[in-house]
Amino acid sequence: MTVNSVAHTIKLIETLSAKPGQSVTELSYTVGIPRATVYRLLDTLQEGGIVQRDGKNYRLSLRLYSLGLAALGSKNLQAIATPLLQTIVDSTQETAHFSLLDGNRVHYIAKAESPQAIRMISYIGWRSPLYSSACGKAILSVASTEFVDDYIQRETLDHFTRYTLITETDLRKELVEVRKLGYALDREETSIGLMCMAVPLKLPNKQLAALSISGPTGRMKTINKRDVARLLQSTGKTFLAALG
Repeated sequence: MTVNSVAHTIKLIETLSAKPGQSVTELSYTVGIPRATVYRLLDTLQEGGIVQRDGKNYRLSLRLYSLGLAALGSKNLQAIATPLLQTIVDSTQETAHFSLLDGNRVHYIAKAESPQAIRMISYIGWRSPLYSSACGKAILSVASTEFVDDYIQRETLDHFTRYTLITETDLRKELVEVRKLGYALDREETSIGLMCMAVPLKLPNKQLAALSISGPTGRMKTINKRDVARLLQSTGKTFLAALG
């Protein structure tokens, strides 16, 4: 049986995750609960260190990030992944990420920044849809048939850009291509001007993950995709060996 206050609290957290810095009025409208209830729930979340107040607006605190790392058991993963991501950056000069499947999203656990002046802007803790991101498509390519079928049935495939794949047929064709090539691409499907490339990983605990590089489309179009795929796959093997 659903407890309304808990369900509303979860919805508030999800709403602030999607759009940080919202007022009580905005949250009340989006979540569909009275302002007085939103105030009470936010006060409780603030006391617990889950949200923080900035004037009239509220945003999530970093405590949720630390809790998420604990839930995923990813502190060790982050420590192992970060120096390996730096080797990818050294070779490609583009931003590198390590991410995990988290429900119906891909959760970015570790990153190494590109030294280029123009580069991808991202942050650890960022969660992206599976169907539009290179990491997400890489993960879907090695997920079980049951998971993929359930995901496609439940997920709303919305446009982020004019290039986003929004039909089941297109997404399934894309996953066939990813399995064939061994890597996935985000061709400005999440953000115009940004292109990403990722390879999947299966961790020893059966958690699905991905390694990726991201950068401006102009630069990413010039990379040798086979060479970068081999680099990502080789780094993935080193990462898995380090996990033991």
